Amino acid sequence: MGKPPGYIKIIKKDEISQYNISTHAMPLSFLIKYLEHSIKSNIILIGIQPMEMELVDTVSPEVNASIEFLIGVLQELI
Repeated sequence: MGKPPGYIKIIKKDEISQYNISTHAMPLSFLIKYLEHSIKSNIILIGIQPMEMELVDTVSPEVNASIEFLIGVLQELI
């Protein structure tokens, strides 16, 4: 996303092709279409800008704060 670490964004369906996790995995757009059809629901993709893209065993404080924030928001909605 090119934003500061911890930045939260709801990624729209027409933006999904811009975000690739791996060249060896199925495209996110394909997975979302499959899930929407299979479970007859709308899927929302929420992205959090990581501190780094290296494989690490910890989450940065910025990303962790965003995760905790999202948990709170989702708990309130549910």
